[in-house]
Amino acid sequence: MNPDFPEGNEPSKSPVDILIVEDNNADLMIMQEALLETGLSANLHTAVNGEEAMKFLRRVGDYSTAPRPHLILLDLNMPRKNGYEVLEEIKSDRLLMRIPVVIRLPPKPMRIFRVPTPHTRIVTFGNRLISTTFAR
Repeated sequence: MNPDFPEGNEPSKSPVDILIVEDNNADLMIMQEALLETGLSANLHTAVNGEEAMKFLRRVGDYSTAPRPHLILLDLNMPRKNGYEVLEEIKSDRLLMRIPVVIRLPPKPMRIFRVPTPHTRIVTFGNRLISTTFAR
């Protein structure tokens, strides 16, 4: 038993699956390095645009055996399908809506962020937004 955690609330020792959705290689490398430096036991998966992210999440084509991620790190400014569209699809899909999403905001958002579903809570963390879904 770990004295830092109440009984039954100890962190899992099994690796978590994290999907990073980022089209900029430099930003992707920074996020990967930062996650590795935490010592978190994680399997990192990447998608370079919104369409690829949705294929991964829906297990389409080459992603038919992809794991369901425990967390999604999502860039808003991407080609093909942007982060707003991806978040709306995730939070509208009963199989995906409970996955927490951390959103990387541009320095000056181009439009007002709207909550995609009534069961989504948006929390600010510094200059980041965290989207979580709660039970009905």
